[in-house]
This record gives sequence, structure tokens and C-alpha cells, in this order.
Amino acid sequence: MAIAILACALTAAAQAQLPITEKIEWTWTDRAEAPDAKLPNVLLAGDSITRAYFPAVTEQLKGVANVYLFATSAAGDARLPAQLRDYFSMMGVRFAVIHFNNGNARLGIY
Repeated sequence: MAIAILACALTAAAQAQLPITEKIEWTWTDRAEAPDAKLPNVLLAGDSITRAYFPAVTEQLKGVANVYLFATSAAGDARLPAQLRDYFSMMGVRFAVIHFNNGNARLGIY
């Protein structure tokens, strides 16, 4: 009996955990209105916190870099790589710097 309980516990632990989703899942993107081809491109990728500081970073890097935003409610789970692949394909931009801020919301600690 103990072996059966241990086997069930190990099986449950080995199963992939489903992402912690929000009631409304979202993706938000933004970009420089008139990117300067002479400047490097910077991508801020993350969650709502990243979205919140995007305007300040854009202002601070004005004339230094073209700043882009990819913010999503899936920032901390397995959906993010596919979303980023789609974004890169859609934008067709090469980024000199990619900044990630995934936050803690998906860890379920709030």
C-alpha cells in the first residue's frame, strides 16, 4: 500500500502544472512611432509591470534606442516562447537588447 501511495505521489509531482491563468488573458504591444534606423532596437518583454514602465524607458532612451514593448498575461508560463516567436515574425525587427521582467504573478504567491 505504501508503494502505491508513493507511486501516485511521484506521478502527480511529475505531471506538468497548468499555467495559472487570469480571468481575461491579454497581450499588449507598442513600438516607436517613427523608429530611427540608425538607432538600436530594444524590446521590453514581460507583464503588466513592464507595460507600466515602458513609457518612462522610452522617454529615457529617446535618441539612444528605439524601444518596443511586448507585454502579456502569459509572461511566466509555457505559452510565452510561442507568443514571442509570433511577435518576432510579425514585427520583422532585430533587437540589440531584449529585457525580460516576468514578475511573480504566475508563481501564485500573491
